[in-house]
Amino acid sequence: MKMQRLPLQRWPGDNMTRTFLLKNRCAVYTDTVDNATFPWPGIAAAMVFILASIFISPYLNILALLICTIRIIHYGSTTFSTDYCILVTTSLLFQWNGAIFLPYLCLFAALWFIGTEKIRIDMLALLLVLQFTYFLVRMNGGYKNLVLCFSQLLLLGVILHGLNRQTAIISIKAFLAALLVTSLYAFIFRNTAQLTAIRGREVPAYWMSSQLRFTGLFRDPNYYMSLLVAALALLLAMRLRGELGRVVFLVMGSCFTVFGLLTYSKTFLLLIVLVYIVYILLLLGKKRYLPVFVIVVITVFYIWIALQTEDSPLQIIVHRFTTATTLDDLTTGRTELHIRYWKAITQNVFSFLFGYGLDAGYLGLSPHNLYLEIIYHIGAFGLLFFLSEILGFVRLTGAKMSGVQKHSILMTYYPLLLMGILFFSLAGVFSTSTYAMIFLALASMLI
Repeated sequence: MKMQRLPLQRWPGDNMTRTFLLKNRCAVYTDTVDNATFPWPGIAAAMVFILASIFISPYLNILALLICTIRIIHYGSTTFSTDYCILVTTSLLFQWNGAIFLPYLCLFAALWFIGTEKIRIDMLALLLVLQFTYFLVRMNGGYKNLVLCFSQLLLLGVILHGLNRQTAIISIKAFLAALLVTSLYAFIFRNTAQLTAIRGREVPAYWMSSQLRFTGLFRDPNYYMSLLVAALALLLAMRLRGELGRVVFLVMGSCFTVFGLLTYSKTFLLLIVLVYIVYILLLLGKKRYLPVFVIVVITVFYIWIALQTEDSPLQIIVHRFTTATTLDDLTTGRTELHIRYWKAITQNVFSFLFGYGLDAGYLGLSPHNLYLEIIYHIGAFGLLFFLSEILGFVRLTGAKMSGVQKHSILMTYYPLLLMGILFFSLAGVFSTSTYAMIFLALASMLI
């Protein structure tokens, strides 16, 4: 019997899914996001220039900056949201005489989009204005930290307005691919003088150890590790939602896990355990018992092999745990740092409420806690502004979820919750990677 085809309908908020109503049945057809139009050649050329700049000439970064600027003007905010996720993986190399280009490019992009696109004036916009005013008041010296913090928050507010399921998937896939490529690049050229001159020397895994902590294209292994944790969480989210094939998922997951273990970070090991526990819980919620069984068996087997292998990354990380004799040793000095900063913050009412200023020097080391770092620099009021912004971003993203397939609360929010947990042991208010991770966690809500 010939079926009659009725007019096309679209699910709200999802430009990629089409529902055709047929006589006596309903058929659903979903386009692949890979077929979506995105101008890849330009950003690919910019990335090649950035990666080649340390070996050929720093002038190549100027060409990359020009390409990115032209793309901002020509394509708009939805394209730059993906460019941003790619560029953050090479932000340290994307510089000239020590000046990192990405924060200034983000500020230009945000101001350009505000001036040329229809940006709604709402409570979130008002918060950004108030926050900039507060940052300006608490700027007690140079302007670099002001530009970095505000440019990232302003950009997130702009590009989240134009985000939808299609662009979110493209941005996440682009980030995963860029992080994999740049990690391989950093590992291949790990011992070159050119990369060491920009990134600095790698530090031993522990006192008097011969193994060095891999830092990717970052100065600190903890910042690199945090991006790997975010990537693993996003990989699992994409796989659970059917947006990644099995082979790609296994290859990327294995690579990111190995690179993360090479940072010899205890925090990475704890968080990756948390990531996989959540993954198993989500699989159990879908009643996929066979994959759970296979994952557990393979994981136990590889852990056993790694622990039997002399000087394997996993064995060294476990050694760092087991040789700790005090809480301060277990946290690698973080406990003492937290106490030191908390004493400085609570020294008087003014320092607690308003902090020591955006350009205040660290007390020896960074506090290794984003929330303490924010209070130290801009006080409790500054932390309130920051958390209000994040809540505003969550609400803005949540408002776009009407056309997205319904998921459990855990599946929807766990990348964002994971970032919130990570920031208890990692500072980064002056790092572009922090804001990129927040954006990617928000984008994952739309998948």
